[in-house]
Amino acid sequence: MRAARGAGRDVVRGVTVARLTRTYHVEETGEPYDVHYLSVDDGTRDEFPGWEVPKDVYDALPDGTPADALVSGDRRYLYTLVTPSD
Repeated sequence: MRAARGAGRDVVRGVTVARLTRTYHVEETGEPYDVHYLSVDDGTRDEFPGWEVPKDVYDALPDGTPADALVSGDRRYLYTLVTPSD
């Protein structure tokens, strides 16, 4: 029985969109660091979540790149992201 919200996993097949980089600062030192976000639009929703990804993944996947994302049932968590060439 699945009792937890978002239990299970789904595959979102679509194209990468809504790439975003945000700069944050380490509280103790003020040192800046970037966090990169990426979404996959499967064409079924008006809104879609973005997931934090490593910079090399962000750089390799410009908007419009076909991709499959394995995500939690509620789409809040990204487990894997693959492209047809992977």
